[in-house]
Amino acid sequence: MSYLTRLHVALLLITTGASCHAADLWLNAGSTLIHGATKTVGLRVVFQNTVSDNRADIEIGFQLLGPSDYEGEQPKQAIIITQIVSNISRVDFGLGLAFLQNSDIYNSGRFNFSLLARYDFSKHLSAEWTHISNGGTHSPNMGRNMVTARYKF
Repeated sequence: MSYLTRLHVALLLITTGASCHAADLWLNAGSTLIHGATKTVGLRVVFQNTVSDNRADIEIGFQLLGPSDYEGEQPKQAIIITQIVSNISRVDFGLGLAFLQNSDIYNSGRFNFSLLARYDFSKHLSAEWTHISNGGTHSPNMGRNMVTARYKF
């Protein structure tokens, strides 16, 4: 199955899940930082108040990263991310798992962990920092840092 076909199937599943379960659909765009800066765009479905007595959300989505030039050419990357996100006033914190299309110099191995910190400016606009890392289970483990702006449809 080609990369575009997988992406299309994932997009259909995510958008169908959002419409069937009264979830929120968020689009984010921004850049990776520190090692090999590149553009990134993603889509997430947020199932609100589904964990821990309605105090945390489940977020499922994907992130696309362009190629980068850090210690040689690094390939484009597609990441599937699943996180549990807790909200404290206008600040969100998340922890989850990420599956990478390619093993690269930033994260050896395709199974990784994800951390998230986010500030909500309004019900529709947020700024987000996400870190993807293998958590030291393999070497190298530089991780990938992304800063994005999010918009809720």
